[in-house]
Amino acid sequence: MSPSSPITRGSAILLCGAALGGAGGYAASASGASASSSTHTATSTPKTRGAQARLRRAISITAVIPTGGGHFATVTEERGTFVSSSGTSLTLQEGTVKAPYKTVTIELGSDPVVRLARRPSSLSSLTAGERLLIAQGPRRTTVVARLARTGATS
Repeated sequence: MSPSSPITRGSAILLCGAALGGAGGYAASASGASASSSTHTATSTPKTRGAQARLRRAISITAVIPTGGGHFATVTEERGTFVSSSGTSLTLQEGTVKAPYKTVTIELGSDPVVRLARRPSSLSSLTAGERLLIAQGPRRTTVVARLARTGATS
């Protein structure tokens, strides 16, 4: 999988959005009624870049994000190869192309957002062998699919 694939970008967008949303909620609750403000610039070190790279390649992630007001939301991300679907659930072979990890069935809820090759789609249009990224949050579930490779290109 190349760094510019939709699945990698989708992971980065999900994790960055969740982290920024959580950080924003934390910053708002921590600031209280104080009139002064301070600026903190996040710097990336080789150690944090390595951790970020490992998260981008993660097969399954569950994160608890503070949403403000003392509330929290659970966000999950699963990635793997599409096997089959039944109603509002789908079966996914987690792992990499060369090293499968395990097969899981994921309940998507009543109205998942499905994107296939960067276009709106539906669960019924997915075919076995497509690489999927499934991001589930408190408000919506998103399925991002990349078309299965059909062999060598010339």
